[in-house]
Amino acid sequence: PEKYKETLIEVLRILKNTLEENLLNVTLGGSGGKNKIIEGWSDLDLYVILKNYDIKKICIIQKKD
Repeated sequence: PEKYKETLIEVLRILKNTLEENLLNVTLGGSGGKNKIIEGWSDLDLYVILKNYDIKKICIIQKKD
């Protein structure tokens, strides 16, 4: 669904801009990763792989809701 696509694009933009070269990979799991989203029910499960854990940047991302 378009709403999920827009949300995913925005989250990826935030991750890339905040984590920069520390970001190694982002994988969409769950129903989104299987392309079986149920609109209004499904959430987006993202697995984020970093070179180094940076608590300050993680906190910045958490506050962007």
